[in-house]
Amino acid sequence: MSESHLNLKSLYECSHARLDELVDTSAGYVYGARLTGAGWGGCIVALVKNEKLHEYIEHLKETFYKKYGDGDDFDKFLFATAPKSGACIYEL
Repeated sequence: MSESHLNLKSLYECSHARLDELVDTSAGYVYGARLTGAGWGGCIVALVKNEKLHEYIEHLKETFYKKYGDGDDFDKFLFATAPKSGACIYEL
């Protein structure tokens, strides 16, 4: 995922300085991170071990979000999800 982010950043130039910083800030806490949602100031998705999730979220709050004055309402910026079964088709 991190290599994919570097490719999107350098080959397609669809990243943003803060997205790059967020991906860099994630290093050491995640398996990988990359931009998603077309970049240009969008968001990242990061693969994190369940055991490191809380530590990772706290790290991002302290080292990234507080630096940019995004307040204490982190839930609208930062949240955890997990893969589910996905879509299905019901036939009648």
